[in-house]
Amino acid sequence: MLAQTLSAQGVAYTLCGTLERAVPESYAMAQATQTPVVLLSPACASFDQFSGFEERGQRFAMLAQAADLTTPQDTP
Repeated sequence: MLAQTLSAQGVAYTLCGTLERAVPESYAMAQATQTPVVLLSPACASFDQFSGFEERGQRFAMLAQAADLTTPQDTP
């Protein structure tokens, strides 16, 4: 239903299914389009992937910190 609403409003979106896919995919897309900020804001339930928003947030933070999020301009 959310995807239908976004489509009807002309909003771009990507369905990833898991944070393990969403974090690196969003980073790659940001790099490809030179987008300086990526905001992942789940608007729906996690479909039993997590016990609640706290666990989901902790998992996101862990994935973002573990990812190689360096860009060429970050390297001396």
